[in-house]
Amino acid sequence: MARTRIYPKADAQTQWWETAFSRGTFSSIEKVLLHTTETGGWPGYDAGAKAPSLTYHPRLRAWRQHCYLDRSARALVDPADTVVRENRDNVVQIEIVAYADEKLARQRGHLPVSELTDDELGDIADLIAWVRAEWGGPPLVAPRFLPYPASAGASPVRMSGPTYGAFRGVLGHQHASGNSHGDPGALNVARILQLAGGTTITPTAPQEADDMFDANDRARLERIERALVAHDAEEDGRYKVESDRYQVDSGRFRWLSSALTGVASKVGVQLDEKELAAEVAGAIAPTVREAVLAAGQPAAVADAVVAALGAALAPPSQS
Repeated sequence: MARTRIYPKADAQTQWWETAFSRGTFSSIEKVLLHTTETGGWPGYDAGAKAPSLTYHPRLRAWRQHCYLDRSARALVDPADTVVRENRDNVVQIEIVAYADEKLARQRGHLPVSELTDDELGDIADLIAWVRAEWGGPPLVAPRFLPYPASAGASPVRMSGPTYGAFRGVLGHQHASGNSHGDPGALNVARILQLAGGTTITPTAPQEADDMFDANDRARLERIERALVAHDAEEDGRYKVESDRYQVDSGRFRWLSSALTGVASKVGVQLDEKELAAEVAGAIAPTVREAVLAAGQPAAVADAVVAALGAALAPPSQS
């Protein structure tokens, strides 16, 4: 089935740069990544050289699209020393005409991102809901967002390359590996997810299969991961250092994938175990890294645990 590549509410002519640059092509959309422009009006993006997929202007309630949804945007740094291509990792990028630097916004008389109205947050939620309906993803989950400037640089929420590659959901520039920007700062992402059809409270109705990793599910996974890290003090070998390689006890994680598969089967939903493993890894990897750092371990160990997480969750290969 043909999928729509241009958001129907967007102006895809005024700043349309699809053919101006070499781009990667996506077969699926796994992430929606949010930015703020740190301007009061439409940016020029160096004639498209630094443009996202779309820009949203809250005060005008208007959208501009800069390339097809399934083609890579250019708003992230894409360094050679990370294991993923950040701009090309099946990610739709949205710039919001607002400021993550809220002190600077007020000095200039412009819009702090935390002051977006419910209608304006709803416009962003509508775009995400439309992408999900048209493209089948991403799931309505998000990592923890920090306000600027705590979100900038090597913050606790900055993902490693493997974590970024495994993540499926809604995230910000502040999370992207190989980058240092802290936008979108204090954007009310929880409200956006609610308006897009997700929930941050216990659901009262059954979830559809592609919605099973909502914010409530992630909260439960976070509690599980915190318990696992705390349990390290009582058990030998939560992770091991051998010949400069870090190893994770795969059984400790794989039971989680098996348990979720079993729960789904009881309500008549058959899940692909490999796809499920990727979903779980993407949902919990940021929390795992934060928990390892909080336990007093160095960043190298935290990154290594995250890098091993996907392999640890994956079902054994069949010979």
